[in-house]
Parts: sequence; C-alpha cells; structure tokens
Amino acid sequence: MLNTAVTEVLDEISTKLEKAKKADFNKTLQKILSDIVKKHKKVLFNGDGYTEEWLIEAKKRGLPNLEKTPEALKALISKKSIDLFGKYNILSKVEVLSRYEVYKEQYDMAIDVEAKLTSDIAKTMLLPVALEQLTELADTFASLTDIGVKAGQAAAKAKLTKIGKYADDATKAIALLDKAIVAGKSSDLIKYMDAVRAACDGLEIEVDDEKWPLPKYSELLFAY
Repeated sequence: MLNTAVTEVLDEISTKLEKAKKADFNKTLQKILSDIVKKHKKVLFNGDGYTEEWLIEAKKRGLPNLEKTPEALKALISKKSIDLFGKYNILSKVEVLSRYEVYKEQYDMAIDVEAKLTSDIAKTMLLPVALEQLTELADTFASLTDIGVKAGQAAAKAKLTKIGKYADDATKAIALLDKAIVAGKSSDLIKYMDAVRAACDGLEIEVDDEKWPLPKYSELLFAY
C-alpha cells in the first residue's frame, strides 16, 4: 500500500518533469518541490509524534486520526484507494473488497478470542481469590467486633469495602462482556473488556500478593 502511494507520487512528478523543456528543467523541478511542500506541509511535525501534543496539533491541522482498526480498514475500500490500486493494475475493485472482508474477519476473530479469554481469566482466576480475601477480611472484622477490639476495625472495613466494590464492578462488567460475546459486536467487546480490566486492576492492587494468581505489574516491572 505504501509502495503504491509512493509510486503514484513519483509518477506524477516524473510526468511533469518529462514534459518540461531542458532549459526549464531545474525551474520546473523547483516549482514541483515547492508546490509539494506547500500542499503537504501540515504533515510536518518536529515534536514527538507519539504524544497527546501531536494528536491535538494534527486535529487543528485537519489531519485524519483513525484510532481504531475498523476505521483504518474502511480507508482501504474508499473510492480513492480502489481507484489508486486499479490505476496501476495492482488490485481490482473485487480484490480490494475481498481483502477488506478477510482483514475485518481476522480482526473480529482476534477480538472474540481475547474477549472470551478476558472473561475466563476474570471468572476462574481473579474473582475467586478476591472473594476468598473478602471472606477472610469479613471474618477478621467480625472477630474484632465480637471481642470489642476497635483497633484494626477501620482498616479491615476499608479494605473490605474496596475489594468488595472492585469485585462487584468486575462481576457486572463480566456479565456485560459475556452478553457482548454472544452478540459478536467488536466495539462492545473492547468496551467491556476495558471495564473488566479496570476492575481487575483495582483488585490486583488490593488483593494480597500471595493470593494473586498472576504476576502483578509491580513484579513484571522489576523482574529480571
């Protein structure tokens, strides 16, 4: 795709130069280059292109920003793209459309697998340890209350509340994710996977290291 785009530009430039008279060659070349810079200078950016700064600046300049794969794939089947591939006999319209369908199906299948795995890990590995810790904290809080010891009650209750909230959030998000898996809508799958992750990230911080079944972020960062 990139090679085809470059080919078109080089074709346009060479066509103009071939029509130029020998005496006017350098003058024509300078005008072509000047016109290219004027027309496309809005893509030039000397800062860090991976920062929010560039996204904001690009929007100001009217540049497209296709954040999601489905959006990017649709660019392939635009009239401009189809005409370009056809112009150089690289792909016919039917071939472009067929590739789009294949790429889209591959994307949908990958998201579906990830969604099912997200749900499975959350339900069978993470929620059980969260509930186990909730039970232990509840027992601790009840024991302290029964014997009239106030020290530690507030800490146990605060921890109990935090883990309980994250566990409830995870349960709700998993239920929504499971429904979305049945419906098979990729955008919803990503949204609810993010929700499951947010809840489980909270549990990861609050649940004891010894109970957590997966490597925690803190362990991954300093593993060597």
